[in-house]
Amino acid sequence: MSNSPVKPLAFADIDDNFCHTTGKFRKYVGDESLGEACVIDQTGKALSYRSAAQTAYLNWLMDSANVVPVTGRSREKFLQVQLGFSGHAIVSFGGLILLADGTPEPGWYNIIKEAAALEADAIKALLAQAKAQAASMDSALNVTLITDEGLDLLVKVQHKEGKNDVLAAMGNGMAEYLPSGWTLHNNEGQLCAYPPFLGKEKACAYYLEHLAAPYSLLIGSGDSLTDLGFIGLCDVMVAPVNSQIFRSLDTH
Repeated sequence: MSNSPVKPLAFADIDDNFCHTTGKFRKYVGDESLGEACVIDQTGKALSYRSAAQTAYLNWLMDSANVVPVTGRSREKFLQVQLGFSGHAIVSFGGLILLADGTPEPGWYNIIKEAAALEADAIKALLAQAKAQAASMDSALNVTLITDEGLDLLVKVQHKEGKNDVLAAMGNGMAEYLPSGWTLHNNEGQLCAYPPFLGKEKACAYYLEHLAAPYSLLIGSGDSLTDLGFIGLCDVMVAPVNSQIFRSLDTH
C-alpha cells in the first residue's frame, strides 16, 4: 500500500491567470522580451506570453496539485497552449471536457449535445438579432457563433478596434432581447452570451462526480467573474491582482 499523500486538485483558468495575449502582456507587464511565448498558432506565431511571476505560480501549482485547466478556449485553441498541461481539461466555457489524449469525454459531450439541440432555435435567433444590432451600430463590431466539435455553444461579440465603450453599448442592447435564463458577460474586449446549459461550473461539477481522482483540497484559480461559478465549488480561491475578480472586490 502506498503512503504517498493525496495531492490537492486545482481547477484553473488559463488566460490572464497563467499568461496574457500580446496586447495584455504589454498592458500589464511590458515588452514581450520580458516574457516567454506560450501560445503558438499553426504558423508559428506567438499569440500569448507568460511573465516570470506567472511561470513561478504555474510551476508551484503544478508541483503542488493536480491541475485541470478550465478555459473559454475551444479545443483547437487549447491545443495551441504550451504550458505543460497533460491531463484532463475543460474547454469552451465548459462545453467540452477533454481526456488526456485531447478527445472529448463522451458522457459530458452527449449531455451538452442534447442541451444544445434544445436551445438551437434560441441561439440562431439571438445570433441574427445581434448581427442586425451590430450592423446598425458600428461596422467594426464582429458577432460570431462559437462552435466546438459540432456543438453550437454561445454568441461572442468583439470590436475590431478594441472600443470597449461601443462593446458595452452593444451589451446594453443585447440585454433587451436576451432569451430567458441566458447570461451576458463582458470582460476586457469580449462580450459573450451564454445559454443556460453552458458554464464552467457545470462541467467542473460533472468532473468532480465522474472523473476526479481522490484529492485533499480543492483550489479554484481564475480572473473573470464567470470563473466564480467553478471557484465556488472549491475550498480556496486564487485570483490575480490584475483581474476582473480583484477589481470587483476592490470596489467594495
